[in-house]
Amino acid sequence: MKLHLRFTLFLMVACHLNAWAVQPWNDASYFSLNKLSAHPTIIDNVHHEWHQTLQDEWRYNYKTTPDQQPKGFPSPNTSSWEVVTIPHLSAHRQGSAYYATQWELPNQWRGMRIMIKCGGGSSAMQMYINGNYVGYSEDSFAPAEWDISRYLHTGTNHIMIRLIGESDGSLLEPADLPIGLLRPVEIFAVPSLYIANYHVLSTIDNNTKPMLDITVDLSAEVRGGNSICVTLIDTTQHPYKTLATATKKLEHKDWFVVFSPQDIQLPEETQLWSPDHPYCYQLQISASNTSDSNCHTVTMPIAFKRITIQDDRILLNNKPFQIRAVSWREPYQGLTPDSLRHLLTNIKNTRLNTIILQAPASDDFYTLCSQMGILVVDQPAIMPRADIADSIGNHPDWQESYLYRAINLYQRHRHIPCVAAWIMNPALTQSSNGKRAARLFTNRAPYQPTINPFYITTSTNQKQLQSELLQFSYNPLDYQLTLYDEYKRRHPVMAIYNPMEMSLNSLMDCCDTLRTHMTLPGAYFGTWQKIGSQVRTTLTTHLDPTTKPIPKVSPQLADNKTNYKKNTTSHKKAKKRNTKKQPVKYKNLWQRILAWI
Repeated sequence: MKLHLRFTLFLMVACHLNAWAVQPWNDASYFSLNKLSAHPTIIDNVHHEWHQTLQDEWRYNYKTTPDQQPKGFPSPNTSSWEVVTIPHLSAHRQGSAYYATQWELPNQWRGMRIMIKCGGGSSAMQMYINGNYVGYSEDSFAPAEWDISRYLHTGTNHIMIRLIGESDGSLLEPADLPIGLLRPVEIFAVPSLYIANYHVLSTIDNNTKPMLDITVDLSAEVRGGNSICVTLIDTTQHPYKTLATATKKLEHKDWFVVFSPQDIQLPEETQLWSPDHPYCYQLQISASNTSDSNCHTVTMPIAFKRITIQDDRILLNNKPFQIRAVSWREPYQGLTPDSLRHLLTNIKNTRLNTIILQAPASDDFYTLCSQMGILVVDQPAIMPRADIADSIGNHPDWQESYLYRAINLYQRHRHIPCVAAWIMNPALTQSSNGKRAARLFTNRAPYQPTINPFYITTSTNQKQLQSELLQFSYNPLDYQLTLYDEYKRRHPVMAIYNPMEMSLNSLMDCCDTLRTHMTLPGAYFGTWQKIGSQVRTTLTTHLDPTTKPIPKVSPQLADNKTNYKKNTTSHKKAKKRNTKKQPVKYKNLWQRILAWI
């Protein structure tokens, strides 16, 4: 009997220690549990009664360590907790935060599959429904979705979200990111057979003819009697105009369907998308079932565009294009739609056409950029600090986490009209895990190039240049043009202007050079938040095609480098001649000897 009790006690202690040792937020290989695979939005925008946003009446409680839990967790009494509105950020970066609310299950949702979507929470998240543990997620800037149908009951349901500040996931994110729910929480219902994923390729061929290729994945195999219908709608006309439609019936055990460009005949008047002409259409995909009255319909904006790199040029819709970019990161607490529109209007008025994101942004940001004609270079939330970038970037335990965040971003944003390219954090370009993540974008996105921010410097080894698009480092303009002349036959190169380190005159030179030498793929002008009013005014003036450049020695981009270097350095030689000390004239040889002595 004693031996049995000892053995039982040993097992209890061992299980407790094992559970403590393998907490998911301390394991780099554990970053997701029971989540739905990443996909574009599947919320039914036609049946608005199938969707609710939970923002108000949340209860908030903070604990200083992840091990501390509220009394009664995971079903505590929250009546004394602080009442907050989502999005909400705490004042802490460590410890754990608990968010709880109550939700009433609508009667019309009975019999349907119900999903919960958390738009973003830092840095590790655990979901509980009615005291039941649903799943786990990392990646603060990406939404997490779970199917919670089996955890719900009729009447009032209790939802609790537990956030852990310090986790292995936080090592890949900004160090100043506080604990909190960054974006709203949504609950939506779908029929038993619904559209689980879709891939939309809206591009043009070599003859600039629009074409549409669609693949639709269903949540399960069908038994027959199902059909998928796709419709392209022009929402700029009133009433809305249907441009093209196609329907396919599914056979027994089919679970996906493909619409080729031959199945969807687009009219000749189909418009292309560009920053000067941001023409978007609405694509509607519907899955119907003869045995079920519920029809699942998803809608999304699409645009017909194509971005490629050919020789040393960037082509947008088969025409030369010049990138004029700034980088930007959305505030953690987000922006209101009006503030966001005001910000993007200022960027557009500064004659910039591209935003390089430092982290994934909210859905409203991408929607407005698509409508206003601003290209977006998207970046996954892989931003380790410089002191640990190499150690975790080359560690095999972190490989799956890198790839997971990259593929999540691609799956969710691949069809967004404004997304033009993908970029990886500069600290990752030389790590093995970062290179694998970059190759994922390169292999899956043929018309969305991958920018490798491998800065060209005087010591760069040419054998290391393996990317599609390179960026210049913070070098003087004449040296940047020399580098461009050297590398352009193998890699398109984009100049960089750092307003914090260079003068306004250098900025004027850069803008004038961009306008007068369209062979340059473009320029990057630093972080938008750090650009002052003088820089913005200079950009607005000198990027205007009607502005005349300031008279100066114009650098040449000819193949003859000797003539180019002579022109760019002539003013320096002239200055040396003017400042050189004039020789003294002596009357005879003796005076010269005495002067020398």
